[in-house]
Amino acid sequence: AKNCLLILLDAFDGARVSHLGYPRETTPHLDAFAARGVSFSNAYSQCSNTLGSTTSFMTSRYLPAAREAGAAYSMREEDTPLAELFAQSGFAAAAYSENPFIRPNTGFDRGFHVFQWYPVILRKRDGEPFRKRDESVTQQLLRDASTWITANNGKDGWLCYLHILRPHGPYFSPDPFGSKFRPPGTPAPSPSDDLRIMQKHAYRGYTPTAEEVQLLVDVYDGSLSYVDRLMFEFLEGLRTAGALDDTLIVFFSDHGEAFLQHGVLGHNT
Repeated sequence: AKNCLLILLDAFDGARVSHLGYPRETTPHLDAFAARGVSFSNAYSQCSNTLGSTTSFMTSRYLPAAREAGAAYSMREEDTPLAELFAQSGFAAAAYSENPFIRPNTGFDRGFHVFQWYPVILRKRDGEPFRKRDESVTQQLLRDASTWITANNGKDGWLCYLHILRPHGPYFSPDPFGSKFRPPGTPAPSPSDDLRIMQKHAYRGYTPTAEEVQLLVDVYDGSLSYVDRLMFEFLEGLRTAGALDDTLIVFFSDHGEAFLQHGVLGHNT
């Protein structure tokens, strides 16, 4: 392939992907995409947090070796990040990230000619207990990436890296995805329900009830379904424009998500 499109879906748990055996239809579009390509079921993240995992796949360093060098979660000067290799070979390279850690001031811009970072989590307003997600940010990121890819189509080759903060928490998604997997007759979840449970667990040692865990699972699965739809629309737009000809497309994640397996909620343990 002449071009390479890397799409990282943050906290995307492979155990909850439909074609990998999950009983709910969370990822119909990615399932169809995988059916036309190759799906790896025996692939593992090197770390349960974004910085460690992303450093590992950007530099091809295992984390034990990185820790010995005192740089587990950052780029070292002697490292050659993936984007630098592409740039040295004449590829145009661009990155679009909405993860708060994957941004230029943490060193992940090395090798990219374009690096756009988007603050997707809003600041708290007066009286608000939680920082909510700005749903327009991901759409803007995808529009900007589409514009760059289309503009570079037909040139000497390009690398584009997208770091999408879905299905990472806050899990809640716009309708109809937010309530898609909730049992009929139960109250529709609000944008703060999952945050309230997660924060009580993280900061107060609270153990959620079975009903609360099920709510977290339901809205997380809705977030999976939402980003599945977003990725379908993004790729279809590029394909229709003829901008994906001769392009390798890779979907992957930095880590999964836990729902009280081993007593853990979320990740970064």
